[in-house]
Amino acid sequence: MALYMYFVSRHRILWSDELFGWMLLTDPDVHHMLAGWRAGADGGGLLFYLLGRLWLLCFGRSDMAFRAFSAAGCFAGFSFAWFALRRNYRAGLVAVTLFLVWFGSRTILWQMVQTRFYGMLLGAAAFALYVAIRSAQETATGAPARLQTLALNLLAHLLLVGTHPFGIAYSALILSGSALSDIAHRTWRPAFYLTGILPWSLLWFSREAMRNSARMGKPHFWTTTPTPDDLSHMYMPDAIPFIGYIALAFIVLTLLWPTRRRTFWRAAKQRSHILLPALLLSLTPLFLWIISQRGTSLFVDRYMVPFTLGIAVFGVEALTLIFPQGPLAAPFWLKFVGAGWIAYMLFCVAQDSVVDYPAKLDFPPLDFTPSLAQQLPRGIPVVFERPEEFDVMLHQQSAPNLPMFYLLDWDTAIAPESPRGVVSGYKEMETWRQVGYFSDSIVDSDKFLNTINDFIVVDDANILWFERRILHNPRWDIQKLSDYRHGFWSETIWKVHRRQP
Repeated sequence: MALYMYFVSRHRILWSDELFGWMLLTDPDVHHMLAGWRAGADGGGLLFYLLGRLWLLCFGRSDMAFRAFSAAGCFAGFSFAWFALRRNYRAGLVAVTLFLVWFGSRTILWQMVQTRFYGMLLGAAAFALYVAIRSAQETATGAPARLQTLALNLLAHLLLVGTHPFGIAYSALILSGSALSDIAHRTWRPAFYLTGILPWSLLWFSREAMRNSARMGKPHFWTTTPTPDDLSHMYMPDAIPFIGYIALAFIVLTLLWPTRRRTFWRAAKQRSHILLPALLLSLTPLFLWIISQRGTSLFVDRYMVPFTLGIAVFGVEALTLIFPQGPLAAPFWLKFVGAGWIAYMLFCVAQDSVVDYPAKLDFPPLDFTPSLAQQLPRGIPVVFERPEEFDVMLHQQSAPNLPMFYLLDWDTAIAPESPRGVVSGYKEMETWRQVGYFSDSIVDSDKFLNTINDFIVVDDANILWFERRILHNPRWDIQKLSDYRHGFWSETIWKVHRRQP
């Protein structure tokens, strides 16, 4: 996974949301970092920033070291998922399943090549699932709860809750699935549940940060109400053709009808300690889809990345059904079909993860900021309409002696015709100014326009500040300097001059 991260992201600069985390993790003062976190400068959990800061201290403050932190979280998730599944399933089937899930999910691939909290969230969820399975199997032997397992459970749920506010939801799903399994088997593990719930208290210390992060989505968030297609896409990713799902359903139904069904359900009950938590995890997209039909939509693929653990469990369960051990061996022709299906899926996933998807991740390239800087006249202020372009230009320092600005204009941000994401971008930049990140370059729009006579605007056609404040305003003369094109990026560079009264 580290190699995948390196080869895919080595030609890309840090961008957009990555820089939100970068500014906090590289803050020279840890107390100031914590103040920025509480103010809502980024939306992760406290442990993400503390561990990320330790990671950069150990491995250096390079872009690659920063991205390796997320890739390490994905690798930890893979490893703990391996240990969890191996307690119930054969190594070959587990290896095939985890490869298909990890490299067939573009959501996971994206977390391998850019750093946010979701790689660590996946690793923490897999850790918690592994400990839940380990605890259930230890309890099944009649032995008392082991202190080591309880300590691991406490740590796993602490990481879940401390990585992202959504971590408490995944903690609750894993504990609830374990409780359902205990009820089915008439067992009870009070110490296990206590050590899983205790870390939830961490949210009390995070309440200010969570409240300020939620403020970024008022009066509306950038997301829209999800459609049925959005839901189906979560369960049927691009890497696997639709025919693959049809073929797998045919094989499984053939094996379950009718002679093996009863035996299969008896065996499944014995594995309820893994199947029931996996079931609840795998239903996360459905839960969020229903919740997001009213109010703010939380249906975002990266928020749901731990649900892939549930998919992995049911994937290896299906392969176990196709390739069982003992007297329930499948007919040879069906095994042959199953082997062909696996080969086809491995090819499709490898093609997508190595060729197709990386081709979509070539932006922004290393030459993005230098090529844009070449288009900008020196010695005159430059206004960027897009906050992600403004912060990356300042971060890369590709244009020395060029004053760069982002203008806070609330009326434009909430205008009905403005893109929904402008509100969040505005509030992120407002918070950055509040906590002291690039604060001299983030100014109120009216103050800037009342004091500056000549400036450059890098105008994005989808963001309306230039059109609302400059284009049709008789106070200003405008001159088009150039059209800037880079990949799918398209902008117009204008020179603006105040007319004499």
